[in-house]
Amino acid sequence: MKANKKDVFKRVLKLAPADKSAVDFTGSVMEMIEADAAREAALKSLLQQPTTDGPAFNFTASVMAQITAKNQPVVFRPIITKKAWYAISAVAMLFLLLIGFSNSPAHTVTDQSRVADLLKQVDHLPSIYLMAIIAVGVLLFIDYLFTQRKAKTA
Repeated sequence: MKANKKDVFKRVLKLAPADKSAVDFTGSVMEMIEADAAREAALKSLLQQPTTDGPAFNFTASVMAQITAKNQPVVFRPIITKKAWYAISAVAMLFLLLIGFSNSPAHTVTDQSRVADLLKQVDHLPSIYLMAIIAVGVLLFIDYLFTQRKAKTA
């Protein structure tokens, strides 16, 4: 089978005409090579030329003028205004007064302080109130830390 395929291939090759090159094949190939050589020479001369231009005469002065113009002091304002602090403190005082004057069972022990009584009444508050108070406290503390950090860097 392989011998048969080889014979068929040999016959096909004998029947095929010989390739004829173009009339000026060698000349056209040489022209392309010469054109590539000319491009390489031009590129080499272009790359060898010093193309780095120095900065303008007053470059440093103009950059520094732009920097000083943009370096104006930044005025930091607190996130929570004074009015908001007054409102928060009023709500906290109202909350404490409501806890203090709420109907509490009579105590038989006379040595308990009023603060301990308030702390026991906090246990009877709905949990959402306590979570809101804790969240507001944490946010106020974070605000305090940020304003202190900005005050130190300014």
